[in-house]
Amino acid sequence: MHIAAYIRPQGLVDPTGVGKHQIYMVRELAKCSGVDVTIIAPEDTLTNGKLPGNTDLNDLPLISIPFKRRFLDFIWSFIDWPCVDRWLPDDIDWVYCPFEVCIPTKKAKFAATIHCSDWFEKDLPWYNDSLTKKTRRRMMPVFKRVLNKADLTLTVSVFLKERLCVLFGSDPDRILVVGNGVESEYFDVKPRSCVQNESEDMAPYVLVIGSLREGKGAKYIFSVADKLLNMGSNIVIKVASGKTSPDRYMKEAKKHPNIELLDYADVSALKELLAGAVALLFLSRSESFGIPAIEAMAAGVPVLTSSFGALPEVVGDAGFVFDVEQDHEQVAETIVTLVNDIEMRNKYSVLGKERASKFLWCQCAAKLVSAFSSKED
Repeated sequence: MHIAAYIRPQGLVDPTGVGKHQIYMVRELAKCSGVDVTIIAPEDTLTNGKLPGNTDLNDLPLISIPFKRRFLDFIWSFIDWPCVDRWLPDDIDWVYCPFEVCIPTKKAKFAATIHCSDWFEKDLPWYNDSLTKKTRRRMMPVFKRVLNKADLTLTVSVFLKERLCVLFGSDPDRILVVGNGVESEYFDVKPRSCVQNESEDMAPYVLVIGSLREGKGAKYIFSVADKLLNMGSNIVIKVASGKTSPDRYMKEAKKHPNIELLDYADVSALKELLAGAVALLFLSRSESFGIPAIEAMAAGVPVLTSSFGALPEVVGDAGFVFDVEQDHEQVAETIVTLVNDIEMRNKYSVLGKERASKFLWCQCAAKLVSAFSSKED
């Protein structure tokens, strides 16, 4: 099977979310038996004709499309031109896009991945925000074209698949859940002891991954911080990438003495933070998957999540799921219990690792290859 993978190279540098998905899905596809992968990308996204950064994708064949990315993103939202077949070898079976772009083809089959439906969810607090409205207008034709024209539409969770069927009336038989994965190196993290200590410098902490903003549950995190203080706990909430938070949330965070805003954490720094954490605090208001939850579970760190979106689906019984609109105090109490109850921590460490082992990138790629093969029969 010959696959042409269309990527956005800017997502290869310090990747999170969709960036990780494109790197690891394309890499694992190339490792699958009987699969050859060629990368295609707009010429203006390349550096001297090559991919930026240092990933395994640099070893794959690369074809430059002689158009600018923004032009292609816009024109492909409305018409079937230019078709990418003109730049591809004749033996390409599938053109695969690991994010939301509808790529016209004449001979090869086409598959694209949808990662999020937030802009179309009327019950979300930010539905009528100006930025959301602008993004919704831009993404509406893209989603419709992908869902109507792709030979196979891919999503990262059952939750998101169901939402696409509700929002766009899509045929569920034309949508495949491939999921997201976790890198094997997270399973190598060795958790350190996190008992309470009288020294403030050695205070135990829970970890938040990502910036503080509405969609990631900033107000719930602030409420949990207040509850911990009211309980007399010295537990700190460390926010990795917290210094990239919007100003109003940074100002609010600085009012809480038990919240510490950290710089961006790359994989090595994140593994170190996870190793010393009591738990991961992941209280998103909306989440179509939740990669940090899988990374934490793979590292043996208990996970506390909200009940929104795909988080209950991803965490399952291997973590703690809360109605964060109501249970701020219960979240805080669970954190304190985890600090003091080593048996509970060990139990959820084991459960988390077992759960995370079901979310490997190689498994995601294998699902995709199997689906491609069945579509060719």
